[in-house]
Amino acid sequence: EFRQKVMLGTPFLVIWLVGFIADLNIDSWLIKGLMYGGVWATVQFLSKSFFDHSMHSALPLGIYLATKFWIVALFYNFGKSWKSDPGIIKATEEQKKKVVMYQLTDNWGLHCETTYTKDGFWTYITQIATCSPWMFWMFLNSVFHFMWVAVLLMCQMYQITCLGITTNERMNARRYKHFKVTTTSIESPFNHGCVRNIIDFFEFRCCGLFRPVIVDWTRQYTIEYDQISGSGYQLV
Repeated sequence: EFRQKVMLGTPFLVIWLVGFIADLNIDSWLIKGLMYGGVWATVQFLSKSFFDHSMHSALPLGIYLATKFWIVALFYNFGKSWKSDPGIIKATEEQKKKVVMYQLTDNWGLHCETTYTKDGFWTYITQIATCSPWMFWMFLNSVFHFMWVAVLLMCQMYQITCLGITTNERMNARRYKHFKVTTTSIESPFNHGCVRNIIDFFEFRCCGLFRPVIVDWTRQYTIEYDQISGSGYQLV
C-alpha cells in the first residue's frame, strides 16, 4: 500500500518541482540545471526503491491525477487574483509619457532588439516561457493531454459515423460472424451510412425532420444464466 502511494504521489511532486524550479527568480541556468539534476536523481531513487510491477498501471493514473490537480489549482489561483482588488499605482505625468513612448517604440520600432518583423517564432516562445514559466509549463501539459484526447475523439467519431461499430467490435471483428472483414475494410450490418449513423447515435430530430431509430438494447435480449456454474462470478 505504501508503494502504491509513492508511485501515485511521485508525479505530483515531479510536476510541481519542474514548474517551481523554472519559476524561481534565479538568473543562472547552471543552478537550475543542478536542481533539475537533483529532481532526476530523486526520481531514480524512488523508482529503484519503491516502484514494482504495478507501476504500469499506477504511474499513468498518477500522472493523470497530478496534471488535473495542478491545472485546477492554477485556475483557482487565477480566479482568486481576478476577483481580488489589485489597488491603484500612482504615477507621475512623466512616467505616463515614458510608458506611451515605450509602447510605441520598443514593440514596433525596427531599431529595437525585439521587433515583430525580424524576430522569429522561437523568440516569442522564449519570451512567453520566461514571462511565467509555471503558466508555460501548465500550458505544455494541457497541450499534451489535448493531443491524445483529440486523437481519441477523432477515432471514436470515425467509428461512429463512418463504420457504425464500437471499438470492441473493430478489434474483434474477425471473431464475429456477422461482420464481413477484408484486408482493407470492415463491413458492419449496423452501418447505415454516415448521415444515418449520426442521426441515430445522437438522436437528432430537428423538429421532426429526422426520425432516429432508438433501440433500448438492455431490453432486447434475456439472459439465461446459471448462477451455480458461474465459477465465482456474480450476475449484476
